[in-house]
Amino acid sequence: MQPFHYKAYSADGNHHKGLIEARDEIDANQKLLGSGLRPYAVQASKSTGSTFLKRLRDSESRQKLSSKELTKLFDSLFILLDSGFTLDESLLLVQQIESNTKLVGVFSKIRSSTSQGADFADALEKIVELHPSTCAIIGAGEASGNLASAIGNIARQQGERSHFQNEILSAVTYPIFLVCLLLIVLVLLSLNLVPALVPIFESSDTELPLLMNLLLGFGEMISSYGTIISTVLLCACIVCINGTARTWLKSNLFFILKQLPLLGPLLQRATAARYLTTLGALTESNVNLIESLSLSASVHGQSEESKLRDVARFVSEGKKLHTALAESGIFDGYIISMISIGEESNSLGKMATRAAVLLENRVKETTHRVLGALSPALTIVLGLLVGGLVLSVMTALLELNEVAIR
Repeated sequence: MQPFHYKAYSADGNHHKGLIEARDEIDANQKLLGSGLRPYAVQASKSTGSTFLKRLRDSESRQKLSSKELTKLFDSLFILLDSGFTLDESLLLVQQIESNTKLVGVFSKIRSSTSQGADFADALEKIVELHPSTCAIIGAGEASGNLASAIGNIARQQGERSHFQNEILSAVTYPIFLVCLLLIVLVLLSLNLVPALVPIFESSDTELPLLMNLLLGFGEMISSYGTIISTVLLCACIVCINGTARTWLKSNLFFILKQLPLLGPLLQRATAARYLTTLGALTESNVNLIESLSLSASVHGQSEESKLRDVARFVSEGKKLHTALAESGIFDGYIISMISIGEESNSLGKMATRAAVLLENRVKETTHRVLGALSPALTIVLGLLVGGLVLSVMTALLELNEVAIR
C-alpha cells in the first residue's frame, strides 16, 4: 500500500481532496468510486522519510526465499491440505519434518500468526517476500474454502517456472564456459604471444597482419586500463547484488534485449505468457477482474507494465478486455481471439490459462532451439579466432623466410 493524493467531486457537486491508501492508481480510483466520489486527479504521494523507513523495515522483516524454497513450501502444504489435514496440522507437520532451517522458521512464524487469528494469506504476506498476486490468489482461495486448490495452482506454477529456469541454467553452462575460455584465450594471446612476435616483424619492416594488430590493440587497452576495467566490473557486481539497482538494471536490460530481432519477440511472448498465467489464476480464484488485471500487470518490468496497466484502466472505463489487450500491441492475434471467446463464454480464467500454456510452449521450443545452436556457434567462433591467428602469423613468417632466403 502507498499514499495517493486525490481531487474529486461528490454526487452533490462538492469538491473533495485528500489522501488515500491504495495498491496503485487504479486501486485508488476504484476505492474513490466505491465511496461515491468522482476522481479527476489521482497522483502517488512522494515518500516521506518515515514512509521510506517503514517500507525498509517491512522488507527487512520478511524472508526472501529462493525459487526452489518457494516451490518446496507450497508443494508441502498442498500435499497435506489435499490429503485432508487442517491448515494448522499441515503447518505443524511440515515444521517437524522439514530439514531446511530457514523454511522451518517460516512455517513456525506462519503457524504462530494464524493461531492468533490471522488469515493464512495475511500471515504469509507479512512473513515471506511474495508478489501481491500470489497473496491475492491464496486469500481468494481461503475465503471461498478452496485453499488447497489455490496453493496447488501456485505450487504448479512455481514448479514449472523453477524447472524451466533449471533447464535454461543447464543449457547455458557450456556456452558460458566457452565464452570464458574465449576471453582467456584473447587475453593470453594479446598479452603474451602477439607482443613476442612484434619485434620479428618490425626488424624486417613487414606490416603486422590485421588480426595481430587488433589483438595488440586489445592487449594495450588491458595493460593501460586494467585497473579501471577491474573497478567497473567490481562496481557492476555490487550493483547486481543490490536489490533496487538489480531491479532497475533488469528492467533496462529487458528493454534493450527486446529491441533485438530474435530475442525481442521471444521476450514479449514470455511476458504475455506470465501475464496470462497470473490473470487466469486470479480470475479462477474469483478475484475481481480489475484487481486481477492490475495485479497481473505488476508482475512484469516497467517496460511492459505501463501498457498492461493501461489495459486495466481501459477495462475499468468500460472497454472489452480483448479490445484493450489488442491495443496494447503485446499479444498475438490468436491470443486475442481466445480471450474474446473466454469473455463471451464466461470462462475467461480457463481460456487465459490455456492461452498462457500455448505461449509458454512456443517460448520453450524457441529457447531450446536457440540454446541448442549457441554452443556450436561459439565453438566455431573460438576455432576461427585461434585458427585465423595461427594462419595469419604462419603466413607472415613464411613470407619473412622467403625474403631471408632471397
